[in-house]
Amino acid sequence: MASFAADPQVYDTLVNSCFDCHSDLGSGSWSAKLAPSYLFGAHEGRETLNFSDWGTLDAKRRAAMAAKIAAVVKSGSMPPGDYGFFHPSAELSDEQKELVLQWTAEQMASARH
Repeated sequence: MASFAADPQVYDTLVNSCFDCHSDLGSGSWSAKLAPSYLFGAHEGRETLNFSDWGTLDAKRRAAMAAKIAAVVKSGSMPPGDYGFFHPSAELSDEQKELVLQWTAEQMASARH
């Protein structure tokens, strides 16, 4: 799967949990905008990873970004705790974590072909 948009479950998960800070499309709910990590980090978040640019990345760059995504999902550091406090539905369930990790593994594998 070359794109997260190809899988509606992955896309919905990323939109809900990541896009506010990691996409040009994210606007954040009023309560999520109160989180310090959003207030002071959304711009930096987009500089680090912007899903709006995903389709323009070559396979090697997507794989590198996917590895970073997998690392923060596994560690539980994303979404940040304060953001989750203000936007509880952004917290990833175990099922959503597995879904994202499977997608990231596919992204990394596609770069090896």
